Formats: sequence, structure tokens, C-alpha cells
Amino acid sequence: MQLFFFIIFSAKILGIIIGAYHFKHLSSPYRVLYFQVWIALMAEIAGAYIGLVLSQHNIWFFNSYLLIEIWLVCTPALLLYTSKKLKLLALLLLSSSALVWLLNVYQKGIHVPANLYFLYYCITVLIIYLLLLFNSGIFNGKKLVAQPVFWIALSALLYFGCMIPYKGFELYLFANDMELARTLFNINIGLGMLRYLFLAVSFFLLGKGAKKNILAKHAD
Repeated sequence: MQLFFFIIFSAKILGIIIGAYHFKHLSSPYRVLYFQVWIALMAEIAGAYIGLVLSQHNIWFFNSYLLIEIWLVCTPALLLYTSKKLKLLALLLLSSSALVWLLNVYQKGIHVPANLYFLYYCITVLIIYLLLLFNSGIFNGKKLVAQPVFWIALSALLYFGCMIPYKGFELYLFANDMELARTLFNINIGLGMLRYLFLAVSFFLLGKGAKKNILAKHAD
């Protein structure tokens, strides 16, 4: 658990440092993502404090945080959409998430991982970011890896896409196959690290692109 905390903590810190360095060049969607990294870091610290220092169950805390995080993760995509219909669809999916969360908590309680809600969360993120890929015009002949929107989409699609089968079978595996559960948990650590490293890449590319534009203007 401590190793998990350290790895994810380090990836988030790197994203925060790179984002802070290029912050003035970040557009509104990427600033939301930057603050999402900050809030995720604070949530990780708070959850660790509850669990490790206070020696209390912290599942209720992370269940509650997920209700907020889905908006923080998906709002940048909404801001990048150029289609009003897609924005409306995304808002409908996000608004419905509260009902799914309430249903999950009502059925299982706040002290049990809200896996039903998290599955809905993951599917919502996949839909919203897949739509962003095709709505953002990144398939325009430019290198994909040079476009910041590609990296934020890849961050979301890779992490939340892989979390769907993991969370779907998590409780069953913990009850019946702890060895496989530990292996998948370690994969989860790697995915979490990549998620925030990819966001750091997007911050870097935005800053790099802005500096090139400034230099080009001065050259003219």
C-alpha cells in the first residue's frame, strides 16, 4: 500500500511541477486538468492519513471523492468539444452519475467500494473521451504524439478502459484468488502512474507550442 502511494504520489508531483512551469500557457481545459491533479493528490494524502495515521476505514472517503472526480476528469473534454450536441450528451451522462452513486451506496453502503458506480464512471469517461478524439480534429495529418489533446485522451482511455474489467471482478478476486488480485492491483499502480505522466506530457507540449509561437512572432 505504501509503495502504491509513493508511485502515484510521485507521478502526480511530476505532473504538478510541469503543469506549474507551463501554467500561463495552459488553456482553460488543461487548467482544469491541472487542478484535478492537485485535488487528486490532496485526496490521496487525506485518504492515507485516515487509513495509516488514524487507522480508520477510508473507503467512504474515496467513494465520496469519486463523485467529484468524474466532473473534474470530464469537464476538460466538454470544454474542448465543438459540438453542442456532444456537450449535451456528456452533461446528461455526468448528471446521471449522481443517481448511480446514490443507488450504489444505498444498496452496498458507503463503507464498501462503490464498484457499480465506478464502472459507470469508467464507461462515461470512455464515451466522453472517445467522442473528443473524433470531435477535436486530431486526425488531420499532424503527428498524434505532438498534440496535447491526444495525450489527455490516451491518459483517460488507457486508465479507465483497463479499470473496467479490474473493478468488475475485484471483489470476486479478493474473495477467491488473492494472488491474481495482487497482480492486477500492481497493474493498476502502473496504469495510475501512466495516467498522470501522460497528463504531464500534455502540459509540456502546450508550453512548448506556446513558446514556439512567441519566438515566431518575435522573429517576424
